[in-house]
Amino acid sequence: MLENITEVIGFDLGHRETMESLKRGRAMEEIKSARNKEMESTTVGWDPAFIDALSEVPTSGVKDNCQNQSSRRVTMFESITEVIGFDLGHGETALTCLRLDDLDKHSEPVPVEIYKKKNHITAIGYHPKKGTLIGESALRTPGITESYITFKRRPNSDPIYQRIMHDFIKTVYVHLVEQGKVEGDTSRFIVGCPSEWTQDETVVPSYEQIFSQADIPDVTVIAESRAALVQAVESGMLRIAELIKGLVLVIDVGSSTTDFTLVDLKDKKSIPFDIGRDLGAALIDKEIAKWTLKKHPNQDELEKIFEEHPHIRNACELICRKAKQEYFSDPERYQEAGDYAPGGGENIQGRYLFMPEIDGAVMGEILNTHIVKIDGELKTWPDAFENELEKLRQQLESSKDLSPEVILLTGGASRMNFVPEICKKVFPQSSVKSDNAPEFCIAKGLARWGRVEINTSQFFKDIEQFCSETIRPKVEGRIDSLYESIAGIIADKVIRIIKRQFDRWKDRTYYTINSMQHHIDREIENLMQEKTLSELFRDQIRPILTNIGSELRDDIKGLENKYGIPIGTLGASFDLSTPGINRFSLGSQSKIDATDGMAEGLGTIVGWISGILATVVAYVVAPVVLAIVVVIISLISTTLASLIFAILISNPGGLLILAGIGLVGLVAGEKAKEAVESNMPSWDLPLWVRNLVDKSSVYSSIDKQHSVIVNEVTSKLKEDDNIRQQLTDKITSVFEKSLVEKAEDARLLIS
Repeated sequence: MLENITEVIGFDLGHRETMESLKRGRAMEEIKSARNKEMESTTVGWDPAFIDALSEVPTSGVKDNCQNQSSRRVTMFESITEVIGFDLGHGETALTCLRLDDLDKHSEPVPVEIYKKKNHITAIGYHPKKGTLIGESALRTPGITESYITFKRRPNSDPIYQRIMHDFIKTVYVHLVEQGKVEGDTSRFIVGCPSEWTQDETVVPSYEQIFSQADIPDVTVIAESRAALVQAVESGMLRIAELIKGLVLVIDVGSSTTDFTLVDLKDKKSIPFDIGRDLGAALIDKEIAKWTLKKHPNQDELEKIFEEHPHIRNACELICRKAKQEYFSDPERYQEAGDYAPGGGENIQGRYLFMPEIDGAVMGEILNTHIVKIDGELKTWPDAFENELEKLRQQLESSKDLSPEVILLTGGASRMNFVPEICKKVFPQSSVKSDNAPEFCIAKGLARWGRVEINTSQFFKDIEQFCSETIRPKVEGRIDSLYESIAGIIADKVIRIIKRQFDRWKDRTYYTINSMQHHIDREIENLMQEKTLSELFRDQIRPILTNIGSELRDDIKGLENKYGIPIGTLGASFDLSTPGINRFSLGSQSKIDATDGMAEGLGTIVGWISGILATVVAYVVAPVVLAIVVVIISLISTTLASLIFAILISNPGGLLILAGIGLVGLVAGEKAKEAVESNMPSWDLPLWVRNLVDKSSVYSSIDKQHSVIVNEVTSKLKEDDNIRQQLTDKITSVFEKSLVEKAEDARLLIS
């Protein structure tokens, strides 16, 4: 599958320039070495739901089975030679590349230059002669008739949005192909999107379609926060010792949004969550522009120019962004009045100079201005950021009394000094970390994600083989055990019902055997109702699934050893031991009931199986059981008749009873005994006669029928091949789906 692959490319499309990778390394080798030392008996708990966080392509919200997953990968990667990480951000755009033929399998992603620059602001302009321009050229080239900045947003049908996104992406792609920077048809593009977009299963495919319509042949979209976490793990910024301690909070501070992703890497039962807020740093850029315009002596003239020529306003906002970035590169340097951060100036029509003058006092005034509207209330940017973190802290404390072990900051705006300060204020026990080039972190992570996906494709072929050759046969081999367990519990219940009702006859709650039989029939008919049976079967099904899971955990160790994955990582997908797992919630996400490793949850699969079996038993097996009950009642009557006849003929009071019913003349003959057997079910015998009946003899006759019920019920269930097929397919699919999810996570542990 990977014979022709030579490289992997990461493409980061953002507002700013593409930053070149500063160092190469072998972080994954260090991680593997550390893991071997620190994790001999510890499993890194990549949760199934964290698949989207690290590796899953969230295109449909539903995972395929093992075979479809692996087959899709085979087709997908046959001709790929490189992976491009494409980070199209609201503020900056950057691309990185990883060649798949690189001998260093842990090499650092290499920036891909666009028009001789390693990153660009996300801007597009249209020129009557020069055509479509991107980056600063889109704002500064004389004669521009139309320009746009900060246009990345959730996919929508707006024709202007569709046009500028298409034109920007295609301009980048065509240039890269023409200049030989990417190979085109043999390149796999991994594109980032805000984490919140992945919560809607329709958004990611729509976003992918935009890139495909721009002629990029192979595109996959993943959450930007996931790419940041992949970058942190592979680069060595997050060590194994930190990974296994607990929660990691990834905060991606971008131009348009701030995304929060929280995952508990220690607790395999946790399910990560993502939230995104309209809290972008571009709001600060715009406020600087407003402040500069307000202080300008030609404010009125400039406002008219901005209204008539929006591309000039865009160019001025770009200057303000540069001033902001320069200021936060070293805030202490600009605290004195008049020590302005150099952002440059914009010469407007040869008449006016637009130049933001940002020192400590001015930036303080801007940061204290209420410019962010969240939850219907205007706040300052720092207050809004702190408010979001505080809500998260309260939610964690109220649910599990937890706190992030590590806070990972990414996105160019995370360089603002108050961002890590607020993080430390809200979570004082947490370690706050940033990438050396946070504005470039996503592009690297996207490319790394693509390389991991491709390099582990053989691993998924082995997973597919395990599904077909191990999981399914094991499930098939347990269906008969399931039937026998179901038959056993039915037999137990029926026998207990009969014994209980016999005891009530014996204490004269029921006057006659006929009355006893009526109540037995009614109770068994109630037992044979679907709802009752479904509840009854649940406790029988769970141990069988648990045993299958236990055996599969042992079987999968061969693959774990083959790929150097900590023992138990893949096996956790078969763990059915803990039924109640809670999802982290920020108020918008409800708690769920699931089972560790089992994607659909133990309650769901058990309920489905018990429902299917209950239907079969209620409509097919119930008549068989009722027929057996008739035989048992007949045996009870025969046994009682013999006992009672012996009691009556040997007791003076008994002789009076026989005389009273006209049988005294037949005391010594067989006809009298037959008459007793025939008539006794309708007799209301006195309590002293019932007390002399040996209960153990009757119980013995009843117990002998237990095996009869088991055999008949089991036989009836085995006759239905369709039900057997349904059960096998369903149980197998659940185990397979869970394993695929764990395998997605585990591939990051493969070197």
